[in-house]
This record gives sequence, structure tokens and C-alpha cells, in this order.
Amino acid sequence: MKMKYAILPMLLVLFLIAGQSAAQDVASDNESMADNATVPAEMTVPEEMTVNETSPSNVTVAEGNATAASDLRYIWSITGIEPSQVTMVLNQEGEDLYGQAKYEPDSGEAWNAIVVGSISGDKVDLVLTALAGKELVSTKMSGTFSNESVAGKYVRATEGKIASRGDFNSVWINPDIASYTPAKIAEMPQEAQVQPGTTQNATVEQTTQQPVQLSKTSRFVDVRQYKDKIGPGGDLSGIPPGMSGFV
Repeated sequence: MKMKYAILPMLLVLFLIAGQSAAQDVASDNESMADNATVPAEMTVPEEMTVNETSPSNVTVAEGNATAASDLRYIWSITGIEPSQVTMVLNQEGEDLYGQAKYEPDSGEAWNAIVVGSISGDKVDLVLTALAGKELVSTKMSGTFSNESVAGKYVRATEGKIASRGDFNSVWINPDIASYTPAKIAEMPQEAQVQPGTTQNATVEQTTQQPVQLSKTSRFVDVRQYKDKIGPGGDLSGIPPGMSGFV
């Protein structure tokens, strides 16, 4: 009986220990559940949501900037490739550029040029080909489009050789490309040229020309043919002096 009562306190102690252990396990499980519950909250970053929300607007702004940068349909003023201003007009189809250019100095020869090129992003390449006087001149311009202007390097070639190279700058001056007019080029005086062989042929033609043949019938009569009939008793005795045909 005494042993039975001695065992009871021990069972009570074990029960308390087991209860505390169970309580600790439950607390640990609750903490783990709480930690797990907060993980999705931590994974959902407000900054990411902000980036995702602002991305469409950023893309729209970028597309707007790209569209503005790729539109070069203006009349441009170019400096650097000639002593004074060169005027250029550009048309555009996608990335392809084409148009005309002109140079009208106060003194010197004016010229007109055709223009062809392309744009990729903000990189612009143009080639101007002009007949300056009697020489065909090509000028390649490679630059960057920024702040409504194109600036970069150029190289000019004529007669198969590099004539010059340097920096250029261009700014658009008029959006009305239909108002562009080419330069007026003074016509070169045409020298009188003798075709080869013309003089020689004329000389030969003159030297080989046959003399003019008189008609056999003439208004002048050689009266010597009628000498037997002139005079007294002749058939032509009645012809007055001076009408006989003698010179």
C-alpha cells in the first residue's frame, strides 16, 4: 500500500514533465506555423509590385522616345562639310532615309545632291552624292541623333581618292519638307565644236564640185556660124547692128 502511494508522486512528476514537453512542442509548432505564415508576406515585396506597376508606363515612355528619335523627316542645316551651310531634306520609310541636298554659297559653284542612308536606334548614316562643277563628289556622314540634331564624323571622296574628312553637325530647321527647292545651277556655256572631218569634208566637197554646165540652148548666138548669110544678099542682112550676138 505504501509502495502504491509512493508511485503516485512519481507519476505526477512524469505527467507534469510530459505536459511541459507537449506544451513546448505545441509552442514550437505554433512558432513554426507563424514563421511559415509570414514567409509569403516576406516574399511579396512591395518594391516588386511597384516595378511591375510602373513597367508599362516606362515601356510607353521608352517607345515614345524611340519613335521621336527615329523620325527625321525634316529640312536640315548641315555645317562642317562645306565652308558655309548645306541644306538637306529627308524622307523616311522605316529605317531607310532618302532625300536631297543643296549648296548655295555667296560665291563659288552651287551644287545639288541626292541623299540616301539609314537610322538604327540613335545611329544615323547618310551619303550625299553631288556633281560639283565637273567632279562627282560623295560625302559619307556617320553620327548620333540627340536633342533634335545629328552630329558626328564625315569623309569625302572624289575621283577615287579621299578629299577631306572631319566633324559635322546638323539641326532641323523646318518640318515642312514640301517647301524644299533645289539650288539653281548656272548653265555652262557651250563651246562651238567642229565635228571631226567637217572642214575636210567641206573642202573635199568644194574641190570635187563639178563646174556648172551651161545649157546648150543660149540666148547668145555665135554669128560666125552665119557668116555666109550676113551681108548683102544674105538671109540675115536685115539684122540691125548690135543684135548680131557679137560681144
